[in-house]
Amino acid sequence: MRCRRLFSFVPLLPAVLACGFVALVPPAPAAAPPVAVVLYLAGAEPHEELVAILERSLDGVAAIVRRPLAEGGTATVVDEIRAAGPCHLVAAGNLALNVALQAKLSGGGTAVFISDQQLRDAAATAGGWQVFGFTPTAAEQFSVLRSTLPGRRRFGLMHLPEDAVRVADCRRAAARHGIDLQSLAVADQRRVLPAIEQLFRESDALFMFPSPGLINRITLRQMLQYQTRLRKPMVGFAPQFVSWGAFCAVTHDSGSLEQGIAARVRAAAAGTDLPEVVPALAVYVNRRVARLLNIVPGQLPGVVQKWVE
Repeated sequence: MRCRRLFSFVPLLPAVLACGFVALVPPAPAAAPPVAVVLYLAGAEPHEELVAILERSLDGVAAIVRRPLAEGGTATVVDEIRAAGPCHLVAAGNLALNVALQAKLSGGGTAVFISDQQLRDAAATAGGWQVFGFTPTAAEQFSVLRSTLPGRRRFGLMHLPEDAVRVADCRRAAARHGIDLQSLAVADQRRVLPAIEQLFRESDALFMFPSPGLINRITLRQMLQYQTRLRKPMVGFAPQFVSWGAFCAVTHDSGSLEQGIAARVRAAAAGTDLPEVVPALAVYVNRRVARLLNIVPGQLPGVVQKWVE
């Protein structure tokens, strides 16, 4: 009887052994998350902040690989990008976009803080890229300024001679919003300070855009003095100018832009079509200067208004 019971168990041995074997096999390791490479200028605070935000918002979705850049030190970066095999590239600044485009990856990417029009054109030709300027478009800025500075319809702009095309675009954009943009080209550094005085006296407000060589500590101090003396607001091209004393600046809302970039990385990681990002606009206003100039800024629906103390 015992033998019969023993042998009746023999046909079950393969199944028992198989179950035991399966239990001993370790589970397959989880697949590594897709890689997103972020190129940015080393030491640039807005760039560093963007990387930190992307790391937090994309935790578990994509592995963010930081790659800080320095002028003249990018010779090996293109090979590093290709070796990483990223699902998406994020380029912060002109130098970063220039390097990213040299990698010639098929997936494209997202670029922010870009002021070089040739790079913007190259990204459009490469395909798959969405590029955001250092500032919103002139049309976007003047649409906000018309509401922020009600009654101010004559703006002055100092620029370099080589910026003539950009200035023409600004003038057309301003005209569409009922603003007369008066520009003054300055080629000689000795003419910068007189030009600032002339524009302030002949205009209702001073409008600025990035012009290397024209904006420095001396010229900025002069602009702020005329803003106070003549009670005419100065419009900067970045929030930093508002913290330094300019009346206001129109920018992309940082939170909205960061969420849009993260959405594009998520889509790339999932292998789906990249969404086109339309970030909200924001206007930064210096509260102390608004009181000093006795200006109550109007507000445009959909535009985030941020006060700087």
